[in-house]
Amino acid sequence: MAELPYDPQKAHEAYLRRRQLLGRQPGKGDIPAAPHKKAAVVIAPVKPKKTTEKRQAEADARVAALKARLDKLRKVLAELVKQAQARSGVEPKSDKPSAAPAKKGSSDLSAQDKREAAKKAKDRYEKEKKVESPSEKTKNLELDIKKVQEKIQKIRDELKQSISQARNQSTQ
Repeated sequence: MAELPYDPQKAHEAYLRRRQLLGRQPGKGDIPAAPHKKAAVVIAPVKPKKTTEKRQAEADARVAALKARLDKLRKVLAELVKQAQARSGVEPKSDKPSAAPAKKGSSDLSAQDKREAAKKAKDRYEKEKKVESPSEKTKNLELDIKKVQEKIQKIRDELKQSISQARNQSTQ
């Protein structure tokens, strides 16, 4: 009979002979690193991971900075628009709201008006309810800033063009 490649009885006997763990030999110290080698192992310092609070604070700081920048750009844009309107002879729009008739009490509204108002309120609530992550806020603010900068550049170009046209007309 041919011998099997794996004999479970022999394997068990070998296990019983070797099952005692040898462990460390007494009297031997730490194995020193090879002193004759001059190559040193450089371990890079481990940077501590940023906590969620730190990341959140940094994101909030970026958002605040972008909002401040956007407000500043909007003020510049408003000033440029006023200058352009003054040069072109168009009366600047007043910031005051028009004299609209006072709203009546809610009891005077029809059922359809109430439904429309409720729907608008619900839409406004859903829009405000959506919570944006700081990265989304940052992206949105950067897009707003880019749009405002494009508007500013467009108005500046229009101002330059109107100034050059006015100079050409005055020389003729």
